[in-house]
Amino acid sequence: MGVAKLFYEEQQTTKDGNALWLRTSKVPLKDEDDHVVGILGVYEDITQQKLAEAKIKRLTQLYAMLSYCNQAIVRSGHQDELFERICHDTVEFGSLKMAWIGLIDDASQLIKPVAIHGDLNHYMADVHISIDADSPFGKGPTGTAVRENHPVWIQDFINDPRTTAWHERGEHSGWKASAALPISCNGISIGAFNIYAGEVNAIDHEVQTLLIEMANDNRFAIDGFASEEARKT
Repeated sequence: MGVAKLFYEEQQTTKDGNALWLRTSKVPLKDEDDHVVGILGVYEDITQQKLAEAKIKRLTQLYAMLSYCNQAIVRSGHQDELFERICHDTVEFGSLKMAWIGLIDDASQLIKPVAIHGDLNHYMADVHISIDADSPFGKGPTGTAVRENHPVWIQDFINDPRTTAWHERGEHSGWKASAALPISCNGISIGAFNIYAGEVNAIDHEVQTLLIEMANDNRFAIDGFASEEARKT
């Protein structure tokens, strides 16, 4: 009581729900008898600084993820091992919530998970994802990425109409953004690599660029595994 508190940082929420960071100093105002009669507060809005710091941290984590995934390509002896390593490294080093890889099941035209990491709330339990464009389970990012052979970015998972079939699951798991990138072998789409983040708009341009680079590196590795299998037979 009666002691100055200088240059501390605090996060607040504005009326429209946005985060606001302030650097605050508060100094007691005293009368001639040294009694506190008021407080002088000085506030500096450092929101943009905090956002810039968070972006740098996120990119540093993503570059680390890319490095580890490239190491996984070198160290993996077969495709299944590579997929497991990629999902693990994406979550553990990329500061993402979950990653999974699914491959097309030709008989059912469904995408079956073959590697998952970070599924703490069992989002993938009995999940139904199709490549059929006429199915409500085929209109999502994963089915679209596989069918059309291009990445799909979802910046607001819970409110995006493309993820309607999985909104309840996603809300329970805390998904705010996601991405699906096609996996191909010798130029043919065979599945998708999927990631989930805990912040809306987390898959920005820099993140997209890194994910595409990682997907391209993995494509060369998958083609190499296929060539080796063909050579053995």
